[in-house]
Amino acid sequence: MNTHNRRLRERSIQEDLKAWYECHLLQGLNGRLLPRLAQPEPDAVLPRVSASIKRIESLLVTLQSAAHPGTAPMLHPDFPDQETFLDWANSHLRRCVQFPVIFVDPCSGKLTSKMEHCGGDEWENGAAEAILSLLREDQLHLLRRCFCCKKWFYLLRDDQRFCNTACRQKEHSQSEEFKEKRKTYMQKYRKDGNEERAKSRASNRGNRKGRE
Repeated sequence: MNTHNRRLRERSIQEDLKAWYECHLLQGLNGRLLPRLAQPEPDAVLPRVSASIKRIESLLVTLQSAAHPGTAPMLHPDFPDQETFLDWANSHLRRCVQFPVIFVDPCSGKLTSKMEHCGGDEWENGAAEAILSLLREDQLHLLRRCFCCKKWFYLLRDDQRFCNTACRQKEHSQSEEFKEKRKTYMQKYRKDGNEERAKSRASNRGNRKGRE
């Protein structure tokens, strides 16, 4: 596989991962709750309560502060030692403990079983598992907040700072560099406009004198 094809394949994998995380993790982190009456799209798993979002966001932010890609875990300054940090993190994850339950399948009427969680809703448990999966792969840094709108998104490039083009353009339009360029442009625009209007008035006066 040549370099170009390999990059295309890696890009495709990254985009598939981005789509998965947007559906199963980021929509909830960005405040989208499961509708009470209407049903969401079939493959969407959304949180039911805002408390689930707060717990997952707290877990994600603290783990990102404590673990850096490619290095040994670093302790967050809020925790005096490793044991305190691990106790805090694991207290969040105890809600994700699974246990088997037996139930009657409504279609076949036969006894069957499935795994249930001790606490939290389906989105919260899945979100915790996704975060831990990224942690194991040293990829937790791929979840980032947009510098403009503050929404969470999945990185496609290491230098990506915004979740979409609109946010990038909005942030750029508010920068001092852009404002200075805009000011210079408007000054030149007004100056050129004044000169054109002056030429136009002079031309009109000349035409009137000629007709007289």
